[in-house]
Amino acid sequence: MAGSRRENGGVLQALVFSTLIPRCTLSYIGAGTGSLIIQVVIAVFAGALVALKIYWRNITAFFRRRKAVEDEAPPPAEAAAGDGLEELLPLE
Repeated sequence: MAGSRRENGGVLQALVFSTLIPRCTLSYIGAGTGSLIIQVVIAVFAGALVALKIYWRNITAFFRRRKAVEDEAPPPAEAAAGDGLEELLPLE
């Protein structure tokens, strides 16, 4: 019984798709279509370059901040050695 439902559903789908897909298409791609596609590709490339130029400082600053945060924390050995006053005030 369930097998016949699937077969009927497949027949129904085939009937719907066959009526929705036109059999004879009279389509025409105009002479300017190729140049329009080329213009769109060039425009997307140029727009990406301009956006990169505008936001370049923000992008590099983001990575510099990450590196600066990692570099700020002194290693534990240097922190335990002292506060650096020995170099400024000689004990002799």
